Amino acid sequence: MRIVTTIFSIIQLILAFRFILQLLGANAVNTLVQGLYDITQPFVSLFEGIFATMNTNIFGIHGVFEPATVIAVVVISFIEWALFKLISRRSGSRTVRNV
Repeated sequence: MRIVTTIFSIIQLILAFRFILQLLGANAVNTLVQGLYDITQPFVSLFEGIFATMNTNIFGIHGVFEPATVIAVVVISFIEWALFKLISRRSGSRTVRNV
């Protein structure tokens, strides 16, 4: 269960970084930013087009609000929860209970 939680937590963390970088208008030409976008694109691409992206202007910083990233985090969280329940149910059925 720890492995599943760790993997999903890492995915959620890098998706959160993507969301923040886009919201703050990070330079997509930067190698680090482009690498992060490339890594997270497979997770986000499934949800692109559901809602339109919105340009933002927060404190004079031009960024992009990308709903696809938020949806990806929510869906991945749900998948993690479902796997956690499935794993815990299976491991619970193997334990011997004294009545």
